[in-house]
Amino acid sequence: MSSDAADNGKSSDNIGKSFAIAYLINSCGLSPQSAQSATKHVNFKSSRKPDSAIVSLQKNGFSKTQITTLIRKYPRVLMCKSDKTLLPKLEFLRSKGFTDDKLTKTVTGWPRIFRYSLEKQIIPTFEFFVEFLKSKEKACLVIQRYACVLSLDIEKKVLPKINTLRENGVPESNVAFLLGIQPRLFEIGLDRLEEAVQEVKKLGFNPLQLSFLSAVGAFIKMRKSTWERKFKVYESWGWSESQVLEAFRKNPRCLMASDDKIMSSMDIIVNKLRMGSGIAELPRIITYSLKNRVIPRVSVAQALVSKGFINDINLLTLVKITEKAFLERFVLCHKKEAPNLLKLYRKKLDQPQ
Repeated sequence: MSSDAADNGKSSDNIGKSFAIAYLINSCGLSPQSAQSATKHVNFKSSRKPDSAIVSLQKNGFSKTQITTLIRKYPRVLMCKSDKTLLPKLEFLRSKGFTDDKLTKTVTGWPRIFRYSLEKQIIPTFEFFVEFLKSKEKACLVIQRYACVLSLDIEKKVLPKINTLRENGVPESNVAFLLGIQPRLFEIGLDRLEEAVQEVKKLGFNPLQLSFLSAVGAFIKMRKSTWERKFKVYESWGWSESQVLEAFRKNPRCLMASDDKIMSSMDIIVNKLRMGSGIAELPRIITYSLKNRVIPRVSVAQALVSKGFINDINLLTLVKITEKAFLERFVLCHKKEAPNLLKLYRKKLDQPQ
């Protein structure tokens, strides 16, 4: 190739890239930086294909903001053919029960769905979830929660992990429950899952109970150094190692809370409620929202104690009951003698923490 031909090729590429960048900014709403990055994956000299893709998305209910987000995440969608790639996958999800709102939200969250074959990947994977979860509705919920599961290799990624859990005594109904609420756990390596299962069994968890799988999930998500750091956070409040382990056995999520969340919760529990290390018996408290649940409800209960309406505070009962039950039991029934309780509660809910 002559130098002139090479220069002309580079010039043509630059012209195409410049056109694509301008299009991505002006027609798709991308920032200059995002547009520059997107041209590493797509480059076009005409608006025919991208215009067709955008019109197809618009006709299927995607908002301008969603389309911009979708293109930024997966620029190659602009090169997808509407009749062969976009519409068949959108129509498939819609046929399975996805409303327009759920459909656009799910696809915007994971636009790489357009990369995978409908017949070879998406349909068989969806059908596997329907069969295993025994419900089309549950399969749709899993996909709405974590649409990446549609890209999983069932034979290589999912079934070996299901079999490992079965072999260790976990009921299939519990495996289905885990697959339904934490499908991303099935993306990890099989060795990591097996290691977590054995660690959890050593701690005395019963494979027949759902807490076994919660503990497995905690072990998978936490490195050893993180596990050790969480112990130190609790120990700084006077807990013994055995108390931390006991709390973990009762509710594995208490070790998955952030360090700041644990510290803030313990400050309320120990310093305001004077419960000391006895909270190890009530590990669920740590997992509740301080801002939206614990602090507002504790404030109401403390006001009731100070006025003599109740004698003490059962913290676990206070925070675990439903919002309706809490209002009826602690607020509305004292409306006449303590009319400001509801105002106090709402103030604490709105107050930045």
